[in-house]
Amino acid sequence: IGILGWDGMVRTILSISMPNA
Repeated sequence: IGILGWDGMVRTILSISMPNA
């Protein structure tokens, strides 16, 4: 998994965990 892959995954998790963020 590349840096961009991790970035996208993290953003997805944050979006699910904190939809208002």
